[in-house]
Amino acid sequence: MIPVKKIFYILFFISIRVFSQNSFNEKTSLEIDSLIKKDQWELVHFKLNNENLKFKRLSKYKLQYHLLIKLDSASVLYKKGKYLEAKKAVLASLKQLENNKSRLTISHYEGLKHIGITRLFYIEKRLGNILQGLKYLNSFSKGMSPVYKKKQIIFLAVAYSELGNYTKSIELLNVHLKDIRFDAKNSLYSSFLKNGEIAAAYNTKGDTFVKWYKDVGDRKLLDSAQYSYENAYEIMKSLSNFSLYSKALLISRQANLKLLKKQYAASLLLYNKCEKDSVIMNKSLSREIIWLGKAEIYTFIKKPDSAFYYINKLYNEKSSSKCTYENKLKIYHLLSINYENIKDDKNAYKFAKLSLVEIEKKNIQNTSGTSFLGKYEQQEIKSISEETIKDNKKYTFLLIICTILMAVVIIFYIKYRYNKKMNLQLFLRQNLYTLYATFLD
Repeated sequence: MIPVKKIFYILFFISIRVFSQNSFNEKTSLEIDSLIKKDQWELVHFKLNNENLKFKRLSKYKLQYHLLIKLDSASVLYKKGKYLEAKKAVLASLKQLENNKSRLTISHYEGLKHIGITRLFYIEKRLGNILQGLKYLNSFSKGMSPVYKKKQIIFLAVAYSELGNYTKSIELLNVHLKDIRFDAKNSLYSSFLKNGEIAAAYNTKGDTFVKWYKDVGDRKLLDSAQYSYENAYEIMKSLSNFSLYSKALLISRQANLKLLKKQYAASLLLYNKCEKDSVIMNKSLSREIIWLGKAEIYTFIKKPDSAFYYINKLYNEKSSSKCTYENKLKIYHLLSINYENIKDDKNAYKFAKLSLVEIEKKNIQNTSGTSFLGKYEQQEIKSISEETIKDNKKYTFLLIICTILMAVVIIFYIKYRYNKKMNLQLFLRQNLYTLYATFLD
């Protein structure tokens, strides 16, 4: 009788959880549907990016919202680690976008295209194929407005970081931050998005400093990373739509910095704090970072059972792994160390070899990526330079016209004053003559 009761209680709680989840999705779908009808584009985009939401279409929507929903659904797949599915969905959406270009305003067309390009670039980054990401960026952004070229500087910064040119990456991120800050008219990003984009740039700077540290081992770079992450958090904390996720994300990054400093006990405490936080553990990519961090700590303090426990949460050799390229490489390395620690030389050798194969693949891609990035940047410089020259010619032409007009006005004014003066003198002479004649009479 007791087992039956247990089964009943389990089923009861599962049904409550499913019902509450469905209720949440239904409620949020209604909210998004209402925002679409009010044409609240940015809020709709923000809401649809929630990876734990299964949006249900409640109406027939205009083409721009139909495509936005499709692209944001692909972003949700990306956040769940389903990179190949997400890539396929984005490419299909971009094809549909291109086929219906004439039915959209230029702002909707370019805005949707930018969302697609962003997602494709970061999918390829996650897969360790930055060259393909740059090719998509180059191909799909042709002919787009100059404002989007400025937005895409952050992609070039990420690419340089991936390819090991950290100085250039930081330089571009500083340019990007300056562009956003001095954009008084909000032509790059609306006031709703502006601070979030500044925070994203600071977080990207932090990630770049961490990568740089891993290459050269200078601890000052970790301090720079900490400073960048804290700047990002302070900006997010000041927003009206601040979420607890931003705080949890900062803690996970602090945990990683302590791990890199080999402060394993302090790092583990922070990772444990994150693991107990449902807000961050509901996010697939963040969850992956936390489990990998704990796996790494347990590897280096030589607790292979605990290390294997967390590695197995992330990686299954028999099935397709959803890990990013970088994390997969780290998992191979950790597996090799842990198998060596338990004296399993065969598996230690196997995963060490897999690590080397992946590193060689990455080196080949980096070489190709660096070459392509150089050419792409030259094209960008040429494009921006030509645009600047074109604008300068327009400005010079307008300046000449204005100068001519001013000269004409000045000449007319001088002539007018001269004529007025001459007329006054003539008037005075005539009147003086008349007065003089009267006096003589």
